[in-house]
Amino acid sequence: MIKTPEKMCKVSIAGSKRVLEDTIRILHEKEAVHLLDYAKTKSEKEGGVFSIGNSLERAENLSSALVKARSLMRILGVERVSSAPSLKESDKIVEKRIEWLHSVVSGLLEEMEKIQEELVEIEIARETLKFVEIIGTEVEILKESNELALYMGFVNSDPEAALSDLTKRFEFFSGKMRGEVAFALFIEREKGPEALAELKKLGYREIEFPDNLEKYGTRKKLERTAKSNELELQDLNKKITRFTRVEGKFLQKAEYSLKRASEKAEAPLQFAISNNSFVIEGWIPRKRYSSLEKTLVTEFKDKIHIECEEASEEDGLTPPTELINPKIVDSFEVFIDLYSKPTYKEIDPTNFIFLTFPLFFGFILGDVGYGFITLALFGFLKTKMRSETGRGLMNALILASLATIVFGFVFGEFFGVEPYHPLIPRAHNINMMLGISLVVGIVHINLGYLLGLINEYRKGGIGYMVQHTGSWVFFELAAILVILQYLDMLTFAYSNYIVYGVLVASIALLYKGHGIIGIIELPAILSNILSYARLFAVGLASVALAMVINDFTGVFFSAGGFGYVAGTITLVLGHTINILLGILGGFLQSLRLHYVEFFTKFYKGGGEAYLPFGKE
Repeated sequence: MIKTPEKMCKVSIAGSKRVLEDTIRILHEKEAVHLLDYAKTKSEKEGGVFSIGNSLERAENLSSALVKARSLMRILGVERVSSAPSLKESDKIVEKRIEWLHSVVSGLLEEMEKIQEELVEIEIARETLKFVEIIGTEVEILKESNELALYMGFVNSDPEAALSDLTKRFEFFSGKMRGEVAFALFIEREKGPEALAELKKLGYREIEFPDNLEKYGTRKKLERTAKSNELELQDLNKKITRFTRVEGKFLQKAEYSLKRASEKAEAPLQFAISNNSFVIEGWIPRKRYSSLEKTLVTEFKDKIHIECEEASEEDGLTPPTELINPKIVDSFEVFIDLYSKPTYKEIDPTNFIFLTFPLFFGFILGDVGYGFITLALFGFLKTKMRSETGRGLMNALILASLATIVFGFVFGEFFGVEPYHPLIPRAHNINMMLGISLVVGIVHINLGYLLGLINEYRKGGIGYMVQHTGSWVFFELAAILVILQYLDMLTFAYSNYIVYGVLVASIALLYKGHGIIGIIELPAILSNILSYARLFAVGLASVALAMVINDFTGVFFSAGGFGYVAGTITLVLGHTINILLGILGGFLQSLRLHYVEFFTKFYKGGGEAYLPFGKE
């Protein structure tokens, strides 16, 4: 039940540079070693034989091909895969095929981009020619001269009368276009500024003619050009789609293969390398070390040396964290990752959240009907999830839904209705439910303190344990004695002095272990326990809302006629909203009780994830 992360040992591999690539290959296949970056010591910087390694010779080509493969997949809409069968072709042949594909597809994209740019130009030209047609003139005459100024665009109302007051020497073309007056005005140049001022009073908005308008000529020629471009664009899209269909599987395999090859080619950047030898360091699960050692020694014999040593606090390195939980439990690791992984020597809290999260969720929602609905919902969502994290979360919520069904039978609730006399009528026995919630809080918090005692004993021995978590437990015991004394339940001699002496001693121990912060946080124990009242309160709100929905539905149904429609809508919509609120409340409140009230008693986290070389 009380578990710590997988036991690790620090592995060191030293060997001849001639077997470096084969060593990398074996480590990649084994997927067991969490590599450590080589860091130069002071003596090595001052002339030592080892330095940080360089990528293998083909790394640059592999990296370039990988970037191009991923670019092609993005362009063609091909999804990346987490694993794929090996390609029969060599890396060099794959690189050449990727290069060819990238060149062809890039060419198609450039053509498409040019056509799309021209279609944008055509759309602008189309609007311009429409403008010219509406005002009743020709493109060729809409040009300024030395004597005449030209203004073209849109105004809110006809400006001809205002222009006539300025001068009689102007030519005005106009028409209605989308609720505005489209116009072209030729006017003697010296009157131009005054005319512009009058136009601005009417909300003048200038239209700019594209420079290449004349190349399209008439509207008819423009539409022919547009149609031709659209057909060409469709043809290019078909070619792109064909590449997706024909080359999609290859790209998935190639991307996966190139990624794996690139990982191996760049691995020496983490090693210590000299002219003739190399040193690799990392962490490996203790139980997997013998298999790796046997493989390397069998393969290379005296060309390689491998050893493994236990982690020590003196070397300043902390092993990575690999959680080991049964399949049904590891779904709840998503909640641990969301918070923070445990450090190497910390207790793994996954087992505890596996037990208590579904119980808290079910206690809050606690309805048979709601439980079956959420069970179906989370089961369906699980089939749509592609990531391990998403499926793990759905597995956790499926167990929470089963707990909801169980508590629904205990509370005798089915969509807010009590079809039989329940074992615990939570809607009618508020004091009992509140008491149960607080007892759950006391047990849960003290379980946290118990785990804290174990963690701190492992970390610093009995003295460290007593000063830290032990001081809180001691204060709790002192508080219990004070309550018993207040209730006159302690009858031995000098009980008053002893009880308050224990209380003072517990506060002094808190101060010694936690400083002034410990004294300030004394009321936190009570507030933490009271926080568990939310288990009942949130659930009661859900029950009350379900009852209100059912009452309104009954009123509508009793009215008959249209009331059946209104009642059905109220029933379905109301319970849907209540279920969604229940899921949200049950999830967030259950998680909050673990993160804030429970974890803070024993768990700090901050561990580094175990990421073995070669593993996806």
